[in-house]
Amino acid sequence: PSVVPPARYKKLPKEPAGWSSNYGTYYTTDGVNFNNVSGVSKTYPHKILTTYKPSDWDSSYKNYWFKSGKNWVHPNGKKAPPWKANKFYMDKTVTKAPKWEKGKYYYKIQDPEHAPDWVPGTYYADGEVVPTWGSIPVYEKRTIPTWQNNKYYTAEEYQPMPAFVENTYFKEYVDHYEALVEAAKNKIAEYQNKNTLEITLDQKRVYDINDRIGASDEVTGIRAVERIVQKIIKIERGIVSFDYNTGT
Repeated sequence: PSVVPPARYKKLPKEPAGWSSNYGTYYTTDGVNFNNVSGVSKTYPHKILTTYKPSDWDSSYKNYWFKSGKNWVHPNGKKAPPWKANKFYMDKTVTKAPKWEKGKYYYKIQDPEHAPDWVPGTYYADGEVVPTWGSIPVYEKRTIPTWQNNKYYTAEEYQPMPAFVENTYFKEYVDHYEALVEAAKNKIAEYQNKNTLEITLDQKRVYDINDRIGASDEVTGIRAVERIVQKIIKIERGIVSFDYNTGT
């Protein structure tokens, strides 16, 4: 591209060492912006056996495989079949460095002081004396082993159910007895302070003048008895109703 990169970007003339693992630290440009180099996702031809139920099994079960004779097939149907350990496989996908394209410009960001280009046989580093064992912590550098199917396991921690011991475990019950007693006391006090009593006549019975009607309250002991002094008969739209007035 014809774009002139800012001073902190340096154009690379050839593929740098470590490109396969550090490609993401380099940049390309579209003529305006500088963007990190993106990796290429590659699906391996072999598959990984699932030893635990995948989180997307119910929605993406058709993306998994199982062996039917000598053939690889996907689960079919409208609903996901029951998952079983060591039966279903998933495609193995990894992201790898893109191929270095000759003639395409790649850039790296220089440090703030714009370090000069490396010239072999020009720069030197201070030597270091190997420390005596035990004087300071010494660690061994190890490489990551190659992944092998059905060899490595993920540790999971479980909380086992304790054994039942008689007279050791208890069940909690919530009892509102105190609140019920307090509410009952308040209700009784309310009844005891009343000095009136309402009387409701039975609409299925017919009363006449001079009939005596009464009622009593078992809580307060209030009793009331009165005589019917007036009987009112009403007929509205063919419906007959009775009303009464009481007195002495």
